[in-house]
Amino acid sequence: MRVRAFVPYHITGFWFPVETGDPLTTGSYGAGIVLESGVVVEFPSSVGIELDPTSRLCMEILGVDPSVSRYMGIYERYRVGEGYGASAARSLAIALVCTALRGLSTCRAGKAAHIAEVLMGTGYADVIAEFVGGGLVYRVKPGAPCIGIAESIPLPRLAIVTSPLGYMTTQEMHRVYGEAIRIEGMKAWNRFIEKPSLETFLEIAYSFSKAVGFLTTDLDEKVREALSKHLSKGMVLGYYVKKRVLTVVLEPSAVEDVVAALRVMGFETRVDWVGRRGIEVVIE
Repeated sequence: MRVRAFVPYHITGFWFPVETGDPLTTGSYGAGIVLESGVVVEFPSSVGIELDPTSRLCMEILGVDPSVSRYMGIYERYRVGEGYGASAARSLAIALVCTALRGLSTCRAGKAAHIAEVLMGTGYADVIAEFVGGGLVYRVKPGAPCIGIAESIPLPRLAIVTSPLGYMTTQEMHRVYGEAIRIEGMKAWNRFIEKPSLETFLEIAYSFSKAVGFLTTDLDEKVREALSKHLSKGMVLGYYVKKRVLTVVLEPSAVEDVVAALRVMGFETRVDWVGRRGIEVVIE
């Protein structure tokens, strides 16, 4: 049997956590953009996977010996700790391979990955957002996949240009910004849910990242200087910062110019696209 699992990346724009004492129902309200690129895990493979603590715990929750990861291979574009939901994506992809090999449901994989993320403090909502996938995803009921509820708003073909601004664990993020996230996140969610749309999302994500402190005044001025022409022409729809990743949403025709403008200002750039799918599992 050969198994291949795909899980897209996800960049949250705003959120506020909901802690219930039960990892399955702990989660968050909020919204984010699912990307076209993601994590791919394959079995069998001679490459092997070096497990991080969260993905190791995920396998243990499923009752799978972590040593099985020696027979898996993984493709990852982004590293954990920048803001792409990479920890959740790799844990969920590994879990999907494990459940496929054992004849278990994708819901089991989603729940295990979510529990591991919550227990390890690496995330509350990326798993369900990536599980559902497809454009702009917003969480209307906190919790794991098949327990919580996330809705998807399909989006047109749009480019996502990101720039990594450094590294920060989710635990550190909540230690530094936790109180602001809770206060501003609730305000952001209440505004967004009145009229869920990409336009509303980008406006609120920008305000949230400034209010919380992800997007400092100096950084905002630098980005706006680089993008001023494209913003005025409507080619750049908006931008925001989640944790340590600057995220710019734009029309495909503006990609080359925007990348050049950001690089002139000293930003490293990565080009991606709005995703149109969630998890995928292929068994041969």
